[in-house]
Amino acid sequence: MVSCRSCGEFFSPATARRSFCGNRCRNAYHRKVVREEGRNGWYSPQDVVEAARRVMGGIDLDPASCRQANLIIRATRYYTRADDGLTKAWHGRVWLNPPYDTFAPKFFVKFCEEHTAGNVPAACLLLGTHHLTTRWYQRAKAFSTILCLPAGRLKFTGRLGRGNPPMHGSAILGVGVDHGQFRREFGAFGTILDDAGSHSA
Repeated sequence: MVSCRSCGEFFSPATARRSFCGNRCRNAYHRKVVREEGRNGWYSPQDVVEAARRVMGGIDLDPASCRQANLIIRATRYYTRADDGLTKAWHGRVWLNPPYDTFAPKFFVKFCEEHTAGNVPAACLLLGTHHLTTRWYQRAKAFSTILCLPAGRLKFTGRLGRGNPPMHGSAILGVGVDHGQFRREFGAFGTILDDAGSHSA
């Protein structure tokens, strides 16, 4: 017996292997996937990624990505939703644009653990400004960090390749990176805040 991926009902495939009990369930499932990816699938802006690449000297891993997103990131290795980067080891220079909703804190905590263990010496994280006021973000206090608060909303691309400004502002967090290089690369984007609390525009 096989269960439908949409409604969960069991059915007996008459011929070839099937995933849905009918077209109605197939269409409902794919509509749900589009909604989920539309909410969480914000692909990183090219100019921001290129600045991060120059700051770190390369990108070894993107632990929350997909094939289409990696056309922009060009990480040596990336983990997809199916891979589940939260269960994998992270190594090297990391670019992290975590999926939002409940996944952002999980990916951030995972990053903190890998950085503390010495597996991720340098990273650039693309977060929402609302993340900076959360309890889980406070773990960054233990690290040498530098932050860019871009002026205006960054323009992301989504599943259909359209530019979409998010509903909130963005923050680019550098951890374990050269602060002077970070300022040179991201200073044109907006305000820079270092871990000492001083700032420069």
